[in-house]
Amino acid sequence: MSGLKTFAALVFGLTMVPEPSPASDDLPRIFANCAGQLSAMVEHSWLMQDAKADTYAAQRAQFLDLLDAVDGPSTAQSLNRRIDAKAAQAGLLREAAFGRDRESAYHAAQRAEAIVAQCRVLLLGG
Repeated sequence: MSGLKTFAALVFGLTMVPEPSPASDDLPRIFANCAGQLSAMVEHSWLMQDAKADTYAAQRAQFLDLLDAVDGPSTAQSLNRRIDAKAAQAGLLREAAFGRDRESAYHAAQRAEAIVAQCRVLLLGG
């Protein structure tokens, strides 16, 4: 029985270890990527007449505020990151909405949503 108690204590202890927080050097990259990805979500929502466009726009604005806080006024590097992230997310959304292969479209939609969900976790009330 003590082996089971040891195992349970180990499992409980591992679940209590916080995940490492991103290094402060990573924050501009993370926030720029999220802002770009959410920009693609806003435009795609407009195209598809999805009511979530306003929510995505508000979240994008939050990430732009966070980016300004950690990186100052937009730098060429952060703008480049936003553009690249937006293009990648737009590609996933295009495949999800207009792809001919159902399985590929499904996976693209799942991936696009997972990416945005990772960003939402970083926002208060996200």
